[in-house]
Amino acid sequence: MPSNSWIICHASVFTSLAVGIALVIYGYFFHNRSLINPISAIIGLGLIVFGLFSAFAAGHPNNEPQEQEQSLFYIIWINLIFISSTCLAYFLSANNISRYFARTLSSIAIKKPSLYSRFFSTTALLLGAVISLFILVNSNAEGFLWISAPRQAYLQHRSGVGQWWLLYQACIVTCFFQGLSAILDRQFNFYHLVIVCALAMFALYFSGSKAAILTPLCVSFLFYHFYVRRVSLLPIVFFAFFILLFFQLMLPPSIEGSSSLSLAGYFSEYVAISSLVVEAIHTSGHTWGKASISSLWYFVPRSLFGDKPFEYGATLFHSQLFPGRAELGATPGVLSWITAYMDAGMFGVILYGAALGVVIRTIYANFQRSKDIGSFLLMVSTCFIPILASSSALFYFPMAIFLWVSCGKNWANRIAVNRCK
Repeated sequence: MPSNSWIICHASVFTSLAVGIALVIYGYFFHNRSLINPISAIIGLGLIVFGLFSAFAAGHPNNEPQEQEQSLFYIIWINLIFISSTCLAYFLSANNISRYFARTLSSIAIKKPSLYSRFFSTTALLLGAVISLFILVNSNAEGFLWISAPRQAYLQHRSGVGQWWLLYQACIVTCFFQGLSAILDRQFNFYHLVIVCALAMFALYFSGSKAAILTPLCVSFLFYHFYVRRVSLLPIVFFAFFILLFFQLMLPPSIEGSSSLSLAGYFSEYVAISSLVVEAIHTSGHTWGKASISSLWYFVPRSLFGDKPFEYGATLFHSQLFPGRAELGATPGVLSWITAYMDAGMFGVILYGAALGVVIRTIYANFQRSKDIGSFLLMVSTCFIPILASSSALFYFPMAIFLWVSCGKNWANRIAVNRCK
């Protein structure tokens, strides 16, 4: 891998940092002096972690050093344009959209759920999780690895049973959110939050996904900020370092088995692989909608349709770049706008970024109005972190509807909540 000292001196990096800082500052005042907001999350994750840090961590796999620089810089520019269009659309979105959205959601929720509805819904979720895990364990001869070595099972035996793996996560996470709603039904107790979070993390350990295991921890932090007390800058910094340390400890051993894979090595593929995909697009031509339409294969269980392709959506070009890799159950990561670039180039990236900004603003504004647990789930998964590993955003709406039916939509008005923006 070539030296990365060149990247810190390029105009694309300075411009990205300058734009990112400006957007974070404006977002801070736009959200009533709150540092935890969707704009900070977009900049921190989309621009810094998966953008600049990924580019700094990795040189281009196949090109000479000079070509590596040009490829990585091009990806940095595209990523900056995507982030800027998302943030600009967020700031300019009309509040009327979120009002119509909130009215629509209110029509599908009950206001005062009974104790029985919560009991039976929680029982159904736990039963669904047990059944899903049972099917995973009995899926093949090595199925018991989901209990004894979940990470190994996740990497080697997930293909063909992905819908049950995802359903297990969905049941546990939805049950976790029900636990959060129960905490707010009475006087807040920090130890109750710790217990609910720890139980969810333990249950999600059997998914084998690092992101899934860390999800309850991140959601609990956001829950405390939005419902209990606004978190200041210093705890945010400490929490970020704690998450990075925790993530580092959960990384798999390196190929030599002598040490853990570094954070830099883990995130290095996003920009590097995206640059390979962009080059393949320039060679083969844009797909003009084919990539986006092929993303619908995500919702088709392979167990019901054996001819389901392994490469679709964001991984459509992986069949050329990494033949046979998807069949093994894991593919290199790419940046989130790559499907839009496949379909329509830079115009597709800008259009997708603008649409995403409107959606994020709508869902965040809806949460600010209602503060219910279903809206909190949608807000966290859309504006901050995906709460289900390897899932589609549309998967969160059935989970939110389940929470609105079992926990109600207006129950949060009965409790003291932090109204910070």
